[in-house]
Amino acid sequence: MIPLNLIPAEPQHARQWYLWRKDATALRYNPMSEVPLDLLQDRLSQSSSDLSNETFHEYRWIIETEGNLVGTVSLHRVSWPHLHADLGYQIDSAYQGQRLGSCAVNMLIQKTFQESRLNRLMALIHSENEASIKIVQRLGFQHEGTLRSHFQINGQFVNEEVYGLLRHEWQDSSVSD
Repeated sequence: MIPLNLIPAEPQHARQWYLWRKDATALRYNPMSEVPLDLLQDRLSQSSSDLSNETFHEYRWIIETEGNLVGTVSLHRVSWPHLHADLGYQIDSAYQGQRLGSCAVNMLIQKTFQESRLNRLMALIHSENEASIKIVQRLGFQHEGTLRSHFQINGQFVNEEVYGLLRHEWQDSSVSD
């Protein structure tokens, strides 16, 4: 098992998040616009990591392993009335291919279903992002459809695959391992 920690994201993590957002792999598969550092700091100050506090619409953690900050996981567009959220994650390109994404996303799923009332998690993934698709499939997400020409990346319309995981479909990995 890879030793990972999910650290509550704070405004002081904005610079590292800013750099991850500028990574070529991230920009290849995600419709991210340039966001100034001060706005990322504001966004982090307006998010939470306390899933019992249902007043937020974004929850974010920084992934740490062996003293290194290696990525981020988040729940965003959280709808407390409908009990669903979008799942997001990004691993620093220097740390990709080590199953850190799978482990961190699994930790977030466990945290979400153990610490909140959320019933559904969704992941929108660029159709060509095979590594990300494998992560959610490995963790039990079901393919629910394709959003055709859903986002523009580098001026090109791209398809997004929709994956979903319901609370009753989730199994605690510590029980099944």
